[in-house]
Amino acid sequence: MKSWRTIPTVGMAFIIALALLSAGTFEVAALRQELLGLIYVAILGAEVVIIGLASILHFAETYSVREVAGMSLVVVGAFVVWS
Repeated sequence: MKSWRTIPTVGMAFIIALALLSAGTFEVAALRQELLGLIYVAILGAEVVIIGLASILHFAETYSVREVAGMSLVVVGAFVVWS
């Protein structure tokens, strides 16, 4: 695997900007259609749960009350959208 340090800063900034713009484009397209918007929110909630559990179980991560509240809001929002 190549080191990220071999990529020039301008190149890295371009890659990051491209990733953010494409993610934003897909998000807008998904939210324009109701079913895709629901799927997007469900995926977001699942990602929060999976990453949180993996961080706790694999990396022995600890979370502050603020972080747990934020993760809970995302999961509750996903449940509200699907209800």
